[in-house]
Amino acid sequence: MVNRVKLVLRGGLLSGWLLLQWTILSLAQTPTVSWKSVQASKKGSIEVYYVENKPFVYKMGNALAGIEKELLDAWVTYLQKNYQVALTLQFKPLANTNSVYTRIKNSSAKEPRLGISSLAITPERLNDVTFTPPYCPEIAVLVSNSAVPGIQNSEELQKILHDFTVLYMREGRFEEYLSEIRKRLPQVKSLAVGSASNILQRIDTGIDNFGYVALPQYLAGLKQGLRIKRQKLLEITHEGYALMLPSGSDWKVPLDAFFNSEDFKTQLPLILKKYLGENIEELLTKIVPSATKGANENVQAIKKQLKDLESQKKDAGQRRNQLYINIFIVGFVLAAIILLLLYRNNLQKQKSNLLLRQQKEEIEIQKNDLAEKNEQILQQKEEIAQQRDDVMAKNIEIEKRKDELKKLNQVKDRLFSIISHDLRSPLNSLKGTLALMEMGVLEKDELAHFSSELNKELSHVLELMQNLLEWAKAQMEGMQAVIQLIDIQKLVQSNIGLLSPIVEKKGLKIISEVPIDTQAYGDEEMIKLVVRNLLSNAIKFTPSGGAIRVQTKMLANELEVAILDNGVGMSPEKATRLFNADTHFTTKGTNSEKGTGLGLLICKEFVEKNNGRIWVESVPDEGSAFRFTLKISG
Repeated sequence: MVNRVKLVLRGGLLSGWLLLQWTILSLAQTPTVSWKSVQASKKGSIEVYYVENKPFVYKMGNALAGIEKELLDAWVTYLQKNYQVALTLQFKPLANTNSVYTRIKNSSAKEPRLGISSLAITPERLNDVTFTPPYCPEIAVLVSNSAVPGIQNSEELQKILHDFTVLYMREGRFEEYLSEIRKRLPQVKSLAVGSASNILQRIDTGIDNFGYVALPQYLAGLKQGLRIKRQKLLEITHEGYALMLPSGSDWKVPLDAFFNSEDFKTQLPLILKKYLGENIEELLTKIVPSATKGANENVQAIKKQLKDLESQKKDAGQRRNQLYINIFIVGFVLAAIILLLLYRNNLQKQKSNLLLRQQKEEIEIQKNDLAEKNEQILQQKEEIAQQRDDVMAKNIEIEKRKDELKKLNQVKDRLFSIISHDLRSPLNSLKGTLALMEMGVLEKDELAHFSSELNKELSHVLELMQNLLEWAKAQMEGMQAVIQLIDIQKLVQSNIGLLSPIVEKKGLKIISEVPIDTQAYGDEEMIKLVVRNLLSNAIKFTPSGGAIRVQTKMLANELEVAILDNGVGMSPEKATRLFNADTHFTTKGTNSEKGTGLGLLICKEFVEKNNGRIWVESVPDEGSAFRFTLKISG
């Protein structure tokens, strides 16, 4: 007996525990949050099921946008402001509109759920779910490509759209719309597409497509710039679009409060205009049936006021007639006064106009005189400016001639200096030697010695004359360089061969380190004279047994040619004077060879005419390096 009691107690406890667990699981699976409980706790959340359907609700980047999305946001703000309730919206996407309808239909009244995405109010749906007041009328319009002409009647519809394809959606009322078209066009071709946006896109890109879309979708397409046109026939109108709730849900209370509030009336036009553009009057004038009821009440009130006013109309008529008479009399008097004032004013105006015309004529005369004087002044100014320009041009020409004369005077002075100094001395020596030879006073040994010296003097005179003529020609005739590609290696070898007798006699070596096919741009004859003068200069100042090297080096866009010797060198002071035309000087070589002082000046002139540079690097008792550059590209 005791054991049986224990078993009964254990079974009861186990059954109770299982019932408790089932209840907890049931509560966990199905949240039951009513508006009343949320209002009490001041916070809560509600699930919002939707299908992407532009412009009602759709993805924009990572966020949702659209008319219904912004209406819900405005509702959340309304609850916070009027009920101090912080509500969170949990948006959950579904496959299609029927899925949204089924989900809401199968939800209990206690489940906090909403369905959106242009859900139309229909009698069938009203049996299973609850709707908010419509926020937008359901108006279906027939749309074609903008290139299709406007259709006025069924006959034109059959004529124009006979070979067209009607586009429709299988969901919602679109098949109903298709049947409306088939009444007029029984043989019309049809094609089911995925969404209203697809219908608009196909109509935009194909002139032979047409179909029904909701008026808001048509307006949104126009705002996007689609090439679509609304045809003014076969329009279908139903009650409207609204938000869907489970049947019996108390969440309808705050939603109805919002849809009937001033906040909604203020926000709705702004939201519609944002997504549909400016042409929303047709939508706004057909919203919310309750507005019609209010309008009827206003009409009754106005009728009552009209009856009250009718009784006052007769008395007002008499007073009005008397008032008209009084107004006429006062008006006549005022008109007479005004005419008198106008007449007087007109006389004064005529006098003022006459005076103004006289003043204007005087001003025109003065203006013409001033214009003529200004023209004369401008002409004189131009003449002065021209004279000034002529004077400046003449001054520039004078300065140029002055510089040329100065340069020619310097050339003349240099020529006379060289002729008087460097030519007179060897010619005097030649004259004296010839006189001694004519007198026969020279012995055979003396005659050989003087002949050798005379040969040196003549060689010096010959070199002097050649350099003198070349330099004078460059200075006075403006010799122009003929730039062409020249072979530097062959040019150097040619000059070394020309000077080899002098080199061998003095016991020197000239070594060319210029690679074969070394080329640069310049005037070949000028560069030959430059190399020959620099080699001659190196020979003069290099003692017997010394060596002279010719080297080349490639720079950025230049070829550097260097004549190096291990001769006597020179001080920095002399080095700075070598290429200065104003500091002419000569120095004897290691074997008392004479210089003209012109060789390096000719080198400088010719190198610069060939777009190059020349300079010297020297150390006393160690030697000198004369370097110049030539361009390696034309």
